[in-house]
Amino acid sequence: MASVSDIIKSIGEEKFAPVYLLSGKEKFFHDQIINALTSKLFADSSSRSLNRIMLHGSENSLSDVVNASLSYPMLSNNKLVVVKELSRIKVSDTSTFLNYLENPTVTTVLLLSTEEMGKTKLFIELKKKAVFVDCKPVPDYKIPAIIKERLGLKKKQMSSRAVTMLAEYTGNSLLNIEHELEKVKEYKSDGSEIGEDDIIAVTGMSKDYNVFTLQKMLSEKNLERSFVIGKKLIEKGENINLLISVLFNYFRKALLVAKGKSSGQDFGAISRELKINEYQQRDISATLKYFSPIALENVVSELHVIDKKAKSTASTDWALVQSLCFTICRL
Repeated sequence: MASVSDIIKSIGEEKFAPVYLLSGKEKFFHDQIINALTSKLFADSSSRSLNRIMLHGSENSLSDVVNASLSYPMLSNNKLVVVKELSRIKVSDTSTFLNYLENPTVTTVLLLSTEEMGKTKLFIELKKKAVFVDCKPVPDYKIPAIIKERLGLKKKQMSSRAVTMLAEYTGNSLLNIEHELEKVKEYKSDGSEIGEDDIIAVTGMSKDYNVFTLQKMLSEKNLERSFVIGKKLIEKGENINLLISVLFNYFRKALLVAKGKSSGQDFGAISRELKINEYQQRDISATLKYFSPIALENVVSELHVIDKKAKSTASTDWALVQSLCFTICRL
């Protein structure tokens, strides 16, 4: 199994495999590898339009994949065949496809993309014959480092606090992160450091009414301000799932710190283990003045309940936020 970075590096060196199998839910990695291959295989848009074939498992069969892969490139040395949603492909003519894997066309690069690996003979054989790349989501604690890495490639700098804010706002979706970074790059085009106010501006957050101010008010058990901020967020169309995700991640970290401290662990050691940065340490220290470990367990449990309701009931977003604020501030 190869890492995404290894594959990108080998593509950059024009070392192409005849067949790639990408599996995992992080679509950014799938797109990154497809774009890298496209850029290296084709010198211009004309050769790309003639020789990059996009197929979909929900619409095409394995026979279509084989036929596309066997055809020769036009006005180019290479052909790229991309198959998305592989897990949904019609599995007739499996033997013909497996025979192709034994002797792939030297001028064709075949890339197969799927969120999940199946357990059929097709996937078992593919994993043996293709270069397999695991495109699983990145853990939350690695997101700030990835943001800094992507900023470096764009020749931009961002304050540590702004990095933390963006990481908490976007979650671990690299596609969302890349989208927001492109927006902030356009917004802050003068070369100066990107700060918190810039993140607030490009994400559409209000300086006074955003998920982080809601988090702060809940952490201080300020029910009145929590209601006001929560109502403003819902009125302006903030995604309830995003609110719950940010709050859940924060209070879960606070709970883990509280449990660690109650068992005699040093706050600094806990923070290093959980990859909690200096800004989150300050916020969590303040939160622990208001919540015991048991209370934080109840907060995390309540957020889990609200998350389920948001995805499965007819309750309004405002009703869910009201319930969330009232329960947390009364613990």
